[in-house]
Amino acid sequence: MTIPVLRRYLDLCKMFNIEPTLKGANKFKENALIIDNLLNSGFRSLVFDIVK
Repeated sequence: MTIPVLRRYLDLCKMFNIEPTLKGANKFKENALIIDNLLNSGFRSLVFDIVK
């Protein structure tokens, strides 16, 4: 995982007030493009479900 991807994951964890985990980081890495599109479209609750 690259540093920028890890930073984005940690920023989302802070945004949603959740504890970062290796499992969550791996899910984020696999779904980063989808997560970005959801955030830009206003579907924050779906992003929370993916990241947690």
